[in-house]
Amino acid sequence: MRILISVFAVFLLIGVSGCTNSASGLNGPSIDVFPVTYRLALQTDKAHIKKSKQEWSDFIQQNKVMLQTQAVTLTWVTRSGAQFEKHAKQDLMILGVSPDNITERKLDSGFNQHFDFQVLVTQHKVVTPICQPFEVEDYNAAKTGCYVESARWQSMVRPERMLDTSEPVAPSAATHNTQE
Repeated sequence: MRILISVFAVFLLIGVSGCTNSASGLNGPSIDVFPVTYRLALQTDKAHIKKSKQEWSDFIQQNKVMLQTQAVTLTWVTRSGAQFEKHAKQDLMILGVSPDNITERKLDSGFNQHFDFQVLVTQHKVVTPICQPFEVEDYNAAKTGCYVESARWQSMVRPERMLDTSEPVAPSAATHNTQE
């Protein structure tokens, strides 16, 4: 009887372990992260100030969420640009932008300068692969976790923080491979 139970237990263990898949959880999609920079350059002299204030107001309304979550760089060249920068910083603070996310810089006036004030916001966009539908007959043939991993990356507010900065990155794009 003991032998029969031992044989049954061995076959049961072999049968159960044959159904496990230890490597499927390691495969994930390849994720690309691209920096996209939004720029608004304005002339803030007396002749253009009214139009510049309207453009600034429109920019804030159209990019409200991005301005609240991403780093913002405010630059100016002239004295009127510096005054406009103070106004813009105050608007951003009212909007709820953290002072830690605002960088202020004065630029030297250069030849052929076409603006007095400029705002730069860089947002990192995530590009995920198109996930193929999983079919029962393709068990263990397709990558698993594609939908979940892609949705996780798409939902990140600051995906650039997840990138490994120790590896060299191409100047136009950063790539993060989630395969381990």
